[in-house]
Amino acid sequence: MLRRVGISAGLAILILTFVCSLSIDAAAGVVSGTVVNSAGQPIPNAWIEAMPRNYNKSDTAIGTSYRFKADNYGRFNIKLPPGRYKLVAKQEDDGYPDPIFALNSDPTARFPEISVQKDISGVQVMLGMRGGVLEGYVADKQTGNPIQQAKITIREVQDAGAYVEVFSDKRGHFEFTVPKKSVRLSATARGYETTKFGGEIILSESEHRRISIELKRQ
Repeated sequence: MLRRVGISAGLAILILTFVCSLSIDAAAGVVSGTVVNSAGQPIPNAWIEAMPRNYNKSDTAIGTSYRFKADNYGRFNIKLPPGRYKLVAKQEDDGYPDPIFALNSDPTARFPEISVQKDISGVQVMLGMRGGVLEGYVADKQTGNPIQQAKITIREVQDAGAYVEVFSDKRGHFEFTVPKKSVRLSATARGYETTKFGGEIILSESEHRRISIELKRQ
């Protein structure tokens, strides 16, 4: 007589996950390379993102992206499932903005696209021009109290469609790494008028500028 051996649902899921994990690992390829600046010098501790691509439908990223960090010499190693990816990178602490924002687009950057079927070595990701860090505080004009969740819009002067929106924290503080471009700032919050901050702003390489914005109640 044959005996039926039972298995719990949790154990079954665990076994299935383990088997799937083995399958992915077996098919994955290790991608290794270096993040450099325009002069070919390594960028320590840069963040890299592998963005899946779908060329059957459109030139857009789809699916789960993979984020990883370069070492102190700008080197990276990452295991990726088979597929096509675009590698983008940033190092905001050193003035290299996050390229996922339209405001930060830079034609001098070189973000390679790779097809992963097996191990790939010698990949070079080149960052573009260095910008600076824009840090600020938003406060009530009358009381001087910080305003939380104020929306600060940073917009490129030459292209009004290229902008980013950041929000202040409970201390009214915000911070964003901006490219070396002329930008304009405006800020608003619930119950307050929209306020434009000064004129054009352009940060030099690695500059860290602090500003204060006061909002007037409606």
